[in-house]
Amino acid sequence: MIRSPLITVMTDAVMKAARSLKRDFGEVEALQVTLKGPGDFVSAADRKAEKTLREALEKARPGYGFVMEESGIVEGSDKSHRWHIDPLDGTTNFLHGFPHFAISVGLERDEQLVAGVIYDPIKDEMFVAEKGKGAFLNNRRIRVSGRRDMSQALVGCGIPHLGKGGHGQLIRELAAVSVRAAGVRRSGSAALDIAYVACGRLDGFWERGLNSWDMAAGLAILREAGGFFDRAHGSVDEIRERIKSLMGFKESFDVLFREMVYGGKKVGILFLNGFTNDSVLTEIIVRLTYLDEEEIEPDAFRSIFREYLPHSQVNAVRRMSEVVDMVLAGNTAFFIDGAETALVVDIKSFPQRGPEEPSTEKVVRGAKDGFIETLVTNIALLRRRIRDPKLRMEMMSVGTRTKTDVCMAYIKDIANPELVDMVRRKIKGLQVDGMPLADKQLEEGIVGKGWNPFPLVRYTERPDVAASHLLDGHMLIMVDTSPSVMILPTTFFDHLQHAEEFRQTPFIGTYLRWVRFIGIFASLFLLPLWFLFVLRPELLPEGLSYIGPEKTGNLPLLVQFILAEVGVDLMRMAAVHTPTPIATAMGLVAAVLIGDIAVQTGLFVNEVILYMAIAALGMFATPSYELGLANRIVRLALLVAVALFQVPGFVVGSTLILLFLMVMQKSFGVPYCWPFIPFNGPGLAMTLFRRPFLSQKMRPSITKPLQYRRMPGNR
Repeated sequence: MIRSPLITVMTDAVMKAARSLKRDFGEVEALQVTLKGPGDFVSAADRKAEKTLREALEKARPGYGFVMEESGIVEGSDKSHRWHIDPLDGTTNFLHGFPHFAISVGLERDEQLVAGVIYDPIKDEMFVAEKGKGAFLNNRRIRVSGRRDMSQALVGCGIPHLGKGGHGQLIRELAAVSVRAAGVRRSGSAALDIAYVACGRLDGFWERGLNSWDMAAGLAILREAGGFFDRAHGSVDEIRERIKSLMGFKESFDVLFREMVYGGKKVGILFLNGFTNDSVLTEIIVRLTYLDEEEIEPDAFRSIFREYLPHSQVNAVRRMSEVVDMVLAGNTAFFIDGAETALVVDIKSFPQRGPEEPSTEKVVRGAKDGFIETLVTNIALLRRRIRDPKLRMEMMSVGTRTKTDVCMAYIKDIANPELVDMVRRKIKGLQVDGMPLADKQLEEGIVGKGWNPFPLVRYTERPDVAASHLLDGHMLIMVDTSPSVMILPTTFFDHLQHAEEFRQTPFIGTYLRWVRFIGIFASLFLLPLWFLFVLRPELLPEGLSYIGPEKTGNLPLLVQFILAEVGVDLMRMAAVHTPTPIATAMGLVAAVLIGDIAVQTGLFVNEVILYMAIAALGMFATPSYELGLANRIVRLALLVAVALFQVPGFVVGSTLILLFLMVMQKSFGVPYCWPFIPFNGPGLAMTLFRRPFLSQKMRPSITKPLQYRRMPGNR
């Protein structure tokens, strides 16, 4: 038998509960019995056993949640694990002195059953199983029956108790099975019936209306014994009750379940208010109302699926969990009475804005459309620009609660397959409950850069920029609800590119690129260098002796720099949170009035304002917002180093920063300072100069594309 710590915990808890049940079984008449419903009894022994199990399991695994027959759902601090407990499966047998009942404990991890224990205290039979380790009965390995002929099969079933309903349907099912099977048995304990299937005593079992505590342990054991299970959707009434427990139907006002009759068949329609295109749904409903009973017989599901749902995107889904996920994503599900499969129609309609030009990546000439918060629209904007059948859009879901749609885009015969596999594994390996902040949380999950201020992925809201990077061999990560698209891998110089350079002639584009380079370089080193010359004026050549303030002001220069940096950030944040017409006036007030008054009162010197303004311009000229903020942190670090150590501080600080960027930083295995380190001549020329389009015959080697040549004739 399995001797893992988990199974030991579960069997110990079960044996503790079994001791009290054995004692009470001999005193059935003395038990205090209350009615839980017609024919469905609960005993004092039942409650006592449940308490024993819960206490033992809580002590061994604190924080796990519980799903229990008597006490209901108890949420734990550990959202990944839940115990499913039935302390006495076969209560009616127990209370009548019929020696056939069991204790059932199953463990769910991340919505997957990973372990189960079922114990029959009268026969002293312990069924155990753990995922990947097999199933056992009293230390003996068990397997399901090898019978393949239904005429030789012994099948178990469950009969609805008094007041539950569904007896008519069971009679029809029993009649269909009885004429084909060797025999049918009803024992009164679903957990033991499933365990008997696992060890080969029964060849099959069916029952409607089971709860998770009835079958969680049994299904875990059955799976490890080589068996399988399936779930029929059943009647619309049963589906309605399941939706109540799964989605909070009638608790959440936006969960709607409409029941209608088409062609004599009851149909349930499940959808979310606000996500469904009402006109399309109405059209489908109107079309179905014209159905006659003769038109959908004998197979209503097949007839409706193939002939009467006028929509291009219709899927047949068997698992209820998949149906729920698809409905929560905005789809509409149709359940046909008696059918084992649901029809899910994609008629969602999300509230969305138009694809406007991004405010952070404006160009004078060029496309004015941009990505929006709706993933499908963003994919269409890319497909419009790249009509290549090799363009792949892989969809994944991240987050156990948010189930956020994430799309990974790449061109199959260009992108490096190792890079694609690496990113795919990282995304699928994320174990989080949700990503309400979309792309930024995903970036932190797959990059894992910690406290590193430099961005290791590039963001863009322009479809043309994203499409050009796909053709270079990069990958795109798009997250639903975010208008920003991640480009990876990326280098430091990728963050310095702007679409405006490619909308002008090569000469003008190169000029704009160099102006931007100079501005960014100045934003990093101009302030620390000027500060160094103020502290050490002897370092200045005679022709530049005028550099430096005549008066230092009432505050130390370092304090002035820090206050100026904070002031620029405050002005930026205020501009973001201020209505646009007022933001311009506010900027003038902050820059002119406050700056002028600060100089006149002696708090600041003029040169500090001047060089801070130049540094701020360089920061705002950086195409990547994230890189601009990182450069500010570098500038502050250099200022502090110069204030403390002067020349050694500037030299050592600059060297450490360059080494950090050039040697230590990598983006998905790509050196951050390529093409300088490692040196690459063609890449360096492409970085420094905006080359003519037709001369760009090779893709950047740093992405390791499958096809290095761009032009079809040169491949």
